[in-house]
Amino acid sequence: MGEDRIHEYTPTNGRLEPNGASDAKSRGLLRDYGRFLVHELKPFIDQTYRTRPDKDSTGLGGSSLGGLASLILSLWFPNTFTRIAALSPSIWWDDFVIYRIVEEIDEAPRSSKIWLDTGTHEEGWERAGHLRDQLIERGWRLHEDLHYKEVQGAEHAEWAWSARFEAVLRFLFPYVPPQQRTRRRRLVISTRPAPDQVNAPIVRLRRIRRKEAATIST
Repeated sequence: MGEDRIHEYTPTNGRLEPNGASDAKSRGLLRDYGRFLVHELKPFIDQTYRTRPDKDSTGLGGSSLGGLASLILSLWFPNTFTRIAALSPSIWWDDFVIYRIVEEIDEAPRSSKIWLDTGTHEEGWERAGHLRDQLIERGWRLHEDLHYKEVQGAEHAEWAWSARFEAVLRFLFPYVPPQQRTRRRRLVISTRPAPDQVNAPIVRLRRIRRKEAATIST
């Protein structure tokens, strides 16, 4: 974190300023950062707080380079992260390396859900549509486990991302009404046999044994 933030958010040794005069490159530490999340941070959180540790309840989210990192980490660690919010991801990074990473996927990881979006006032916003098409080709289903949104007039800024984040959470973690949860619990309880039904065979067996004992004694 801190000064290493950009290195930890980037998957490859791309130039930090692709259109600038500097030739400085990232150290491409995203995979190491992912290992830290999987093997150190997440276990600590699950042991310290009341969480749902299964992968279907675990997600990553971010914007810009954070959105790019979240999406790539879900592809590298599909057994840990399955709920992904990629808001205005930096698709431009390292000559669109995200396109090549997605092309290497054989099929969509099971139970994976992705929110992908962009604002139409962002530079290069059209690239998100190509990424959407790539994900669909790999097996993600639009409007089911992939939600794609082009936000008219939205810029590459925090205020734009915060304005749509409620919709992000509702897609990735849909609300289950209490009535449905109660109905499910009642259904499980109603399938249990009544106490007299459970004990009835035992009572009948005891009666048979008593009759057999009485017959032997006479």
